Amino acid sequence: MAKLAIKGGKKAYSGPLPQWPAWDKKEERALLEALKKTDWGGYPPPNKITKRFCEKFAKKHDSKYCFTNASGTVALMLALKALDIGWEDEVIVPALTFVATASCALYLDAIPVFVDVKPDTLCIDPDKIEAAITPRTRAIIPVHLGAHAAEMDKIMEIADKHNLYVVEDCAHAHGMKYKGKSAGGWGHINAFSFQSSKVMTAGEGGACTTNVEEYYDKVMVLTNAGRKGPREGTKFDTFGWALRMTEFQAAILEVGLERLFKVQIPTKQKNYKYFQKRISGIPALATLPDDPNITRKSGYGFIVMYDEGEFEVPRDKVVAALNAEGVPCYGAFYEPVYNVGIFPLAEDGSPKTLRQFRGKVDYRKYRGQCPVAEDAAYHKTIWILHRMFLGTEKQTAMMCDAFEKVIENIEELKK
Repeated sequence: MAKLAIKGGKKAYSGPLPQWPAWDKKEERALLEALKKTDWGGYPPPNKITKRFCEKFAKKHDSKYCFTNASGTVALMLALKALDIGWEDEVIVPALTFVATASCALYLDAIPVFVDVKPDTLCIDPDKIEAAITPRTRAIIPVHLGAHAAEMDKIMEIADKHNLYVVEDCAHAHGMKYKGKSAGGWGHINAFSFQSSKVMTAGEGGACTTNVEEYYDKVMVLTNAGRKGPREGTKFDTFGWALRMTEFQAAILEVGLERLFKVQIPTKQKNYKYFQKRISGIPALATLPDDPNITRKSGYGFIVMYDEGEFEVPRDKVVAALNAEGVPCYGAFYEPVYNVGIFPLAEDGSPKTLRQFRGKVDYRKYRGQCPVAEDAAYHKTIWILHRMFLGTEKQTAMMCDAFEKVIENIEELKK
């Protein structure tokens, strides 16, 4: 009789998953406050609750300023626009990331240039950045991926040497610290996401952080439809977009920020430590190594690395078996951007929907040139999102039981 759930056996994980999004009476009270004040929108920016949240968020992330907006994708685009990145400028990005890290440059007629990632962090490899720099390079967007941090000290040194801007993509890194400094406090302008699955969420939303007042002002103007000041409705400084956050979103995020530091980061650290210990004893599996330079751990996704060669069973079959056991997890959660369907290419390899790039760039050239990113995406990584580490030790133990069960009975997946 088969033991694996995917073959008809009993699931290893029973009962509810850890609650996500997390909320309680505090969110209810915060939303009621926003509702009763009747000034629900984001204009004039920042509105009262949004301003209060931005001040707290900036302080927690070693920044002087924070300005909220509609999404993490928007935050990246606004950051580049505020730094005057535009026509045919080149922006260096990691190959393994969500498409927005690259598409934010394309929106502004700039050209993303892909660099491979490090095998021990899956973040951009600083040792490969300089080879990608050309006279047209204007910026680097390092991504803090999963629960690991990009090597920001090395990246900032490279940027300073070549007079480049740095925009941290912190969509996974709320509350994380690298070498004593918060994610979002290193770069010139930095981007966070509050999308529904992220470490902090209001359903949707984003934010830019910076330590430079001029950049803060530019982001505000661009977010506020080009208006020059909070109440100068007839004075315009530039073209912009209406990308403001509502007071309802800010109200939820203000409560979520407190919960992140007081409850969620300590809970995730405790459960992940238990998970790491259990996984370390399972053949063909390993977690990414701990980075001692991460001085406050947080993270959006925790990654298990699977060795396909040990049992000659494809990673995707293992992922399907784990899901059948009741553990939500993903294989190619992120792929090299130049390969994904939402980064469509024309016949000449240029971005399909952007005719201005015809004959100027061929993204097919990167295929096979970023072997670490490609091997991780298509053969090795098993992603488990952070919500799974917000539960009880019993829930974490059942998740580990599922991994053990699948590997112990992996021969069933060959049939």
